[in-house]
Amino acid sequence: MRIFGFVRALYGRTAVLGGAGVLLLAFLLSAAQFLSAWQLGRMLDAVGAGLSDVLAEAALLTAAVAVQFAADVLLFRLMQGMTLRLSNLLHGKLTEKLCRAAYKPLSLHDDGELMTTITESAEGLGACFSVLASLAQLPVKVLVVFAAIFRIHWALFALCLVLFPLTLLPSLLLSTRKGTSVCGLISTSPRSLCIA
Repeated sequence: MRIFGFVRALYGRTAVLGGAGVLLLAFLLSAAQFLSAWQLGRMLDAVGAGLSDVLAEAALLTAAVAVQFAADVLLFRLMQGMTLRLSNLLHGKLTEKLCRAAYKPLSLHDDGELMTTITESAEGLGACFSVLASLAQLPVKVLVVFAAIFRIHWALFALCLVLFPLTLLPSLLLSTRKGTSVCGLISTSPRSLCIA
């Protein structure tokens, strides 16, 4: 997780608060998705009880879907806003350093190389926020699935507990290869950004 330390050192408190907001909203979105599916099941079960019970469950389902929609919109806006804000900050710092840089070391770099570095760094910021959102949703989704499996049968749950780590093995093996990290798009070399 060197990249998050680099982002924190470069962008400061803004990136940390934005990342915390992304984690919180992603967790809320995941919980709202679960609650709306659960509430739909309760509404379908209430069909036999009468119209008033169905309407009460439908009102709760509507509220759960509204929370899910609001969390999704806020998460998207926060991720896009943070990406743009941090990208502008990166470009500003880079421009400031380039203006103060000596001509000789700067002339060794091609203009296209510098522009590619800037563009890839900005794209990497958006990818990092997407990874944070996915990481926040994962625990809720795994817990809900395991709870549902346990409710079906305890032996099936035990089997899933044994097999679940094996499903993560290919991801772990592939992520340890050099250059496959999503957040690795941000250049961590100060020399390539002329920040040194």
